[in-house]
Amino acid sequence: MMDSAGAKNPSHSINHNDSVLGKVREHFPFRLYDMLEYAAADDGLRSIVTWSADGQSFSIHRKDIFMEHIVPKFFKITKFRSFVSTINLCSLE
Repeated sequence: MMDSAGAKNPSHSINHNDSVLGKVREHFPFRLYDMLEYAAADDGLRSIVTWSADGQSFSIHRKDIFMEHIVPKFFKITKFRSFVSTINLCSLE
């Protein structure tokens, strides 16, 4: 962002990035939960992603199908690495 003198204003970028990060941290866990519940309710998807027995974690069994058919219904993320990074960003490990 530029200020009135035409110089870049780094503080605005930091605030914008913090705002985006806050929104990701706020919304991602809920959308992730919805996605996992969606998969759990469908017998055909349980071979792709499942909750652990204690419900505290989940396992992805078919990464390719997961990213191609399940994730796009809930997120704009297209790469598995980005999906994992977002989980790490939200401290959901």
